[in-house]
Amino acid sequence: MASEIESGDAKSEPLPPRDPAQTDPMPEKTVGGSGEFPPADGLESLVESPAYAEPEEGIASDDDKGETPGSDGDSLTHLRMPVSSAAIFEFLKTIRSRQSDGAEDDVANRIDPVPTPKPEPKSERKIRNLSYVSELVEKAPTDELLLAMIEKEISEIVSEHDVLDKFEVMFIYDHAPLNRTHASAMYQGLSICKKNKDVLVVLKSVGGKVEPAYLMSKLCNRFKKDKFFVVVPAEAKSAATLFALGADEIHMGAMSELGPIDPQINDYPALAFSSALEKIAQIAQLYPGASDMLARYLKDSGLNIQDLGHYDRITESSTQYAMRLLESKIEETEGAERVRDLASYFTNHYKDHNFVIDVEEAQKLLSKEVVKSETDIYHACHEVHRFIELAEFSLSVKGRAKKVVAMGRRFHLRTLDKTASQEKK
Repeated sequence: MASEIESGDAKSEPLPPRDPAQTDPMPEKTVGGSGEFPPADGLESLVESPAYAEPEEGIASDDDKGETPGSDGDSLTHLRMPVSSAAIFEFLKTIRSRQSDGAEDDVANRIDPVPTPKPEPKSERKIRNLSYVSELVEKAPTDELLLAMIEKEISEIVSEHDVLDKFEVMFIYDHAPLNRTHASAMYQGLSICKKNKDVLVVLKSVGGKVEPAYLMSKLCNRFKKDKFFVVVPAEAKSAATLFALGADEIHMGAMSELGPIDPQINDYPALAFSSALEKIAQIAQLYPGASDMLARYLKDSGLNIQDLGHYDRITESSTQYAMRLLESKIEETEGAERVRDLASYFTNHYKDHNFVIDVEEAQKLLSKEVVKSETDIYHACHEVHRFIELAEFSLSVKGRAKKVVAMGRRFHLRTLDKTASQEKK
């Protein structure tokens, strides 16, 4: 019986009768929607299966009665084409041939590889000038809002610079002397690191106690992956210089300064007391007649000889700390003598505690391999410093005497004493 395709009211021409001698061409894909050939094993059993047997003439199978919706609500009748046994055996032969020739590998090679996700582009750098920062300060009337704004902006600055991606960026940024609190904050910040990054510390400090400075420098070396960097955007004096000596690299610029490591006692260098006694002895030698007068002066001054010895030992202790931090920077061929000479130079050579050791002086002492000048890393960290300076200036203009303090990963606001602030002006 000839089959017909119905579409609405119109009828197509009847299909020509099928020649029984003609076999169907091998289908490219099996019916089932997967688009893949069925496994070769077990296909022989399908030859005698009713689903693959030729239907009797004039009898439509259940599959032939299915309908698929057309474009306009019409339907198309599926025609089940009979498959001969010869075609199935030829199909099996082809499948096995492809498997033996590595057809599976060929199919795998045709699969498109999973595309590598592209990294998200860096956000554009903001222009953080005085107008921009003043507006931010104006929008943050409370300390809580101000601190949140500062932390957000500094985090954005760090993320905007690719050169900082490989670092755990930490801070020692304080106008107050270094103490145990700074060391504790540094430890808390480093302890949550996964040790899969190098450590970078933005350092701005007037100095302080040498013991916590030495301890923090050792901590940074302990938690680093490979390198420990210090960036000095402004001043890093006295004990802060001692801290920097433990770094693998010190990045400085035109406004950066290190300083002597001579300990201070009551705002005087510890070596000053020994130097004063030596000066009195020289005067007595030059003017023997003044010996009695100088002796009475020393007696009435209340100078304790034991204190002189103690002050000398404090200075020597600073030299020992510096030696331990400098050992990794001195070639073995130069030996321990070179280490001691360099450490002693930082503690004893300079006559003024406020002496400026700029980038050129530091490179002469520590080499250009250790002290880097005007690098991209320096400029990235200097942008953080500049933002903080603009924020503090904007606060002072608005009558809010605040200083930004950063220890480890945490930022704080410190209220300045108004009397002291006025005296400094």
